Amino acid sequence: MLCFRRIAPGLFTLDSNGQLPAAQQGRAPKFTLATIFLGMTLISVWLALSRTSWPYGVALLVVLVPATIRTIIIMGFGGHEGRPLSVRDTIFAFVASVSAVLLAAVLSLLLACIPFGVFLAPIAFIYMLFVTRPR
Repeated sequence: MLCFRRIAPGLFTLDSNGQLPAAQQGRAPKFTLATIFLGMTLISVWLALSRTSWPYGVALLVVLVPATIRTIIIMGFGGHEGRPLSVRDTIFAFVASVSAVLLAAVLSLLLACIPFGVFLAPIAFIYMLFVTRPR
């Protein structure tokens, strides 16, 4: 039993063409050797940057982890015919994921900081003028 379900006898077997059965194709990961090389390159760049400057490495990690997870999810869907994404499509999906993560980070920073700056700056200015004034 796997997760309290019985394992079907043909779950891990391939058909005569070397493909997964039609019922299993939607659940199979669609990664290629090129995808693994792209992942290793990404990890190498992150390790080199972390070795050079750890704050930049942490900032890059904060952006790369959600973008990589989103790219893996996109790659799990595969192409239109159920084939793995090409290297070009994989890189495009990763760049789009990084752009989405950066856009979300910038918008959340603006939405969190600008209201406080707009409302608290005049109060701080008045406090500075009248309360902390030398006597």
